[in-house]
Amino acid sequence: MFLRLLESRHPEPEWMDDPNADPEHLRKALNTIRRINHLLGYTRTAVRYLDRFGRRWERGRTYRLIDLATGSADLAEGILDWADRRGHDVRVIGVDLHEGTLRASRRRVTDPRLTFLRADALHLPLPDGGVDYAFTSLFLHHLSDGQIVAALREMSRVD
Repeated sequence: MFLRLLESRHPEPEWMDDPNADPEHLRKALNTIRRINHLLGYTRTAVRYLDRFGRRWERGRTYRLIDLATGSADLAEGILDWADRRGHDVRVIGVDLHEGTLRASRRRVTDPRLTFLRADALHLPLPDGGVDYAFTSLFLHHLSDGQIVAALREMSRVD
């Protein structure tokens, strides 16, 4: 039964996406998601790709990355930790549509290399080529097929 649920996407809205979601419940849910991402290695897996890309990076150059649907910003933090270990100068823009999510993440993550931006993933307020790399993790399953295509187009446009 459980495996059958994983065979298809169910893009229904989640309570966390409600603009009126209780801030304390939202903070707790983000912390839980963060722990799950850590335990299951989602952040490590995404950041591992940077090792491949980073081999060709120029020393002394600043690289700009976007973390689409940043949520608790655990991927953004993972990127910054990776950059510290590898000696790269990185700036990350954590994008999320939900103001409550951004508020909770801003309180928890204060690294000045991480900027938070409230924006719609389907219509990013960034110029073409405004970042060097675009990432997202565990977000696309929330979208319809058409929205997935639009989000990927936006990611491609800005990087």
